[in-house]
Amino acid sequence: MTEEVLKEEEANPYNLKKDWHDVEEKPFVSSDSLFFTPEDEVKSEPESVEKIAQEVSEDKPYKRPNYKKRYDDLKKHYDTKLNEFKSREQELLEEATKNRTEYNTPKSPEELEEFKKEYPDVYEVVETVAHLQSESKAKVLEERLSQLQQREQHLIQQDALKRLEEEVKEKNE
Repeated sequence: MTEEVLKEEEANPYNLKKDWHDVEEKPFVSSDSLFFTPEDEVKSEPESVEKIAQEVSEDKPYKRPNYKKRYDDLKKHYDTKLNEFKSREQELLEEATKNRTEYNTPKSPEELEEFKKEYPDVYEVVETVAHLQSESKAKVLEERLSQLQQREQHLIQQDALKRLEEEVKEKNE
């Protein structure tokens, strides 16, 4: 025999503190009386509501927002900020160009040796790049040279065959 234990579902704890749970038990008058206050009580409350309304109206009367003015103000602010950013960018670019050191490439072997002593790591990188480029160019030249050698050998063979054919013709005649 298996005994099943029924577990009761617990109510959602977030629904415990809703305002409709605090309804006082009053005699039923109408369906509106549960959520709306009766007219008797409303008559006593307007005084406080009127006072609050007067205080608000005395401070500042309601003004309809002027969206055109708001747009113009925002546009003006945007334009000034944009101009500030552009001018700052120009200043930074000018400053960067002013602070750039003049670099003269070494042209003579003496200058190249000085450069090698000052910047050994840069010299090694440049040398490596130069070797890679020269190797790729050398491969292209070797391919062309091999093609030319093959063509020359082919021409020599053709010339030799022609001579042999001529000699064979002369002997046969």
